[in-house]
Amino acid sequence: AVVAGTVNFETVANNADITLNQLSMTGAIDLTTSGAGGNATVVNAIATVLEASTVDGSLDVTATLGSITDNATPTITVGSGASFTAVGAGGAVTIDGTLAGVTDLTIATVGDFRVDGDNATNLSSLTITVDPATAANSTYTLNPATYANVSAFSLTDNGANLELGATTFTTAVNFSLTSTTGNLTDTGIAVIPGTATFETVANNADITL
Repeated sequence: AVVAGTVNFETVANNADITLNQLSMTGAIDLTTSGAGGNATVVNAIATVLEASTVDGSLDVTATLGSITDNATPTITVGSGASFTAVGAGGAVTIDGTLAGVTDLTIATVGDFRVDGDNATNLSSLTITVDPATAANSTYTLNPATYANVSAFSLTDNGANLELGATTFTTAVNFSLTSTTGNLTDTGIAVIPGTATFETVANNADITL
C-alpha cells in the first residue's frame, strides 16, 4: 500500500494483530492494539515515522530504506518486546520521545541509534547490532539513566573498530560487546557492575580497555 499523510491502524478486538509488511508510507504511523497478544508488525519501504501509539503486545518496525524516527517526541507504549530494524541505505534509529513499557528492546541499524524512554521498571534486555555504512570507527556512549534496570546488554558492531565511551551502570548487568571486523577499545571510564564479556572476531584484532 502506498499512503501519504498520518494514518492510524487499530485493532479493537482483544489480542488481534496488526500486520503490515508491504507499506510505502511517507506520513506518520499510529498503531493501536488491545490485549497482551495484540502485536503490531510494520515493514515500510522508505523512511518510517512513528506517531504516539499503544501496542499492548509486541512491536516490530522495519524501514527497508532510510531511518526510523518518531514525530515530535510522542509516547509509544508497548506491552512487551520492541524491535526496530533499519539496515538499508540511510538507516538509523532515533526514538527520542518516550518509549514506555518495553521489556526487551532490539535495534539493528547501519547508522546511529538513540532510544530514550521511561524504562526504569520495565526494560530488562537490550540487544543492538550495528552495521556502519562507512568504515569509520563507531563510538558508543550509553545512557544508564534511560536503561536503569537493564540486566542484559549486548552490542555487536560490524564496522571497522568499536569504541566504548564513558559509561556507568549502577545495577548489576550481563554486559557484552563484540567487534566483528576490527579492534575494541574505550575512550572513557566504563563502570559495569556484574559480568562483562568483550570479544573481537577478526583475526589479529585487539582488545584494549
